Amino acid sequence: MKRIMIIVLLIGSISIFADIYPSCIFTSINPSATGMSLGRCCGGADIWNKNPLDVWSNPAMLGYYEGLSLGYSHDSYLEEAIEDLYFDSSYLVIGWKGIGIMVPMLNNQSKFGTRFDYGIQNVYDEDANCVKLVNPWESSAEFAVGLNLLEFCGVFSDDEGISKLQAYTDLSLGYNYNIITTNNIEYGPSENDNGTFIRESYLDGLGMILRFSPLNERNYSSNYYLKTDFVISLYSRNYSRTSIRSSNSYNPIAFSKDSAASFKLGVGIENLKSTFGTEFYNISTVFCEDIISLKLYTGKSHMDDNCMVYGNGLEFSLFDIVSLRVGDYNDEQGHVEGRTTGLGLNLRYHDLVQLQYNYAEYPGGEIQEVQKVSDFMLNVNLGMIFEK
Repeated sequence: MKRIMIIVLLIGSISIFADIYPSCIFTSINPSATGMSLGRCCGGADIWNKNPLDVWSNPAMLGYYEGLSLGYSHDSYLEEAIEDLYFDSSYLVIGWKGIGIMVPMLNNQSKFGTRFDYGIQNVYDEDANCVKLVNPWESSAEFAVGLNLLEFCGVFSDDEGISKLQAYTDLSLGYNYNIITTNNIEYGPSENDNGTFIRESYLDGLGMILRFSPLNERNYSSNYYLKTDFVISLYSRNYSRTSIRSSNSYNPIAFSKDSAASFKLGVGIENLKSTFGTEFYNISTVFCEDIISLKLYTGKSHMDDNCMVYGNGLEFSLFDIVSLRVGDYNDEQGHVEGRTTGLGLNLRYHDLVQLQYNYAEYPGGEIQEVQKVSDFMLNVNLGMIFEK
């Protein structure tokens, strides 16, 4: 019974819906360590960190990907309170010239996409006798597509006006479709022989990202490499308001409307030419585009006007290799609030190969004060390889 109580509390601790707990609440957990370290609500406006797990925040991000990108995470959830809860995700993105497609890949539990494993649990009869052991789980296999309209149109047009427009703005749209499967426990008498039953449903989402970079045109014309980006992200998660069948009814699946904004200020690596010479500049371009960059984030997610959570984040990066992240998260109704922190390590060789590791700590609610997550990303730009 102890584990049952922990899982009930778990639903409350991760819920963005306060006292209203829809089904499949695991779909509201962000698998991206970067997104969780930036105030948990701000990931949709982070277009620079191209990890497939970040697509959870907004499928419109796919319009910014190039090449093949594999994102993978394996986390022991609430490990200080319970031993065998695991949250695993694995996804592959294929991106080219403003078009991105994401498909689920095999995770650590040998399942495709995202899977929340609740561990071995007891099933009791009406006399409180343990009759068997079962292993409940929930999974989501997400398929998504994104299109960066100006980048895509530029492939088919030599119109100089489009090229200039792309220099300082773009608009990306995205759509995701998640196949939801759960294996739940019947607590008490059940007509099912093993006390479990499989339920299936789906959720979908629509996203939009708008970027505006007012200094880019000046950079191209006068080599003034001070970079600024303004980004706005809007995402409707489960906008169809789907439901999933329980033992005797249909329950709504978690949904939300998410919005986020970000601002980036960066000093381009091109500034090293005049200070340190061409040779040092050529070496630096192997692994970075910016000498330093500072990014600010803010976001919110809500089911309705009476149930809303907020987040803010800040990221400082040096030579695009080391990123330090900090933020804050506030969900007064769900009693989850506090500081978020994170670290990112990013190694790349030109635009050909990129390897990334991200780590985050964030408030875990009533069960565990601090929750820890990490993920990996590998990107290979096949287009650049073929051009070479």
